[in-house]
Amino acid sequence: MELRESEKLITLKQASEALGLPLFKFYRAAKAGQIPTYTLFNSRKYVKLREISEIIEKSRTSVDISASLWNPPDLWPAAGSVDGQLS
Repeated sequence: MELRESEKLITLKQASEALGLPLFKFYRAAKAGQIPTYTLFNSRKYVKLREISEIIEKSRTSVDISASLWNPPDLWPAAGSVDGQLS
């Protein structure tokens, strides 16, 4: 029985390198119980890349750029004004 790459247990360091995220964030998340870890025959923690990717995807937030970028609240001076003052 061969496991897919995303199902294999890998170390926190390997997960950090695979996802391009700082290692300390994985240690912190593992200690806080935010990511599932597996401990086999020693104290080293292992994770499944698929589970980490799912957690990251679920934590993604969406931004409504139509409201925030295209309609800025009074950030630009009015057309025809000098230093924000209409002439």
